[in-house]
Amino acid sequence: MESFLGVPVRIGGDVFGNLYLTDKQGAEEFDETDEQTLVALADWAAIAIANARRHGGVRGERDQLVRAIRVLETSEEIGRALAGETEVERILERIVKRSRALVEARVMVLVLREGDELVIRAASGERDRSQLGLAIPLADSLSGYVLRSGRAQRLSDSMPGVQAVLLHAFAAHTAFVVPLQFRGQELGVLAALDRLSDGPEFSAEDERLMTAFATSAATAVATAQRRRRGPAPKPGGGRA
Repeated sequence: MESFLGVPVRIGGDVFGNLYLTDKQGAEEFDETDEQTLVALADWAAIAIANARRHGGVRGERDQLVRAIRVLETSEEIGRALAGETEVERILERIVKRSRALVEARVMVLVLREGDELVIRAASGERDRSQLGLAIPLADSLSGYVLRSGRAQRLSDSMPGVQAVLLHAFAAHTAFVVPLQFRGQELGVLAALDRLSDGPEFSAEDERLMTAFATSAATAVATAQRRRRGPAPKPGGGRA
């Protein structure tokens, strides 16, 4: 083989195996984007395996594998959308609609960092237009903490000491917020509010699915933003 890329299939300290790619088509070797995609795929595979083992039986395996496939299909749809879509707003809309269906949330919100604030730029579910454009402080807010720490967090309406801006804005009882990061860039957060069935709390499986999906969502957002800005200027700034 001419090129190779491998990642472990694991959740926490449990390693189920490895996932390998060889001989990249159209290039001499695999790049960082390939690695991020394979890591996300390995996460989904681990989720499917772990849940199938936990639930046991043919039906349990089928249900968990079907849900893992839904994650793959959601991320593939975002990737296909990027090929022919240049509008950031359209990309954001696809992300919130598909991820909301994935975890059966009452509302899904995508918040982007803009300077020292986070701003709601897309939402799907029970919402009104006035909520778009709402600014959230980076300091003392759950969304800001999630973005800065790079760690997903839960929040309920009974937790004191945190500015629960999203809970208040959408009259929600609970939220699960995941960071959107791409190659060291803090892009924003994706927040699921109130599970429709068996809720309002989200399950551990929902959280794993959201965390895995956030990798593809962050890649889509970063790519769309880069296309909007256009190509970077050449070094020196002179004419060819």
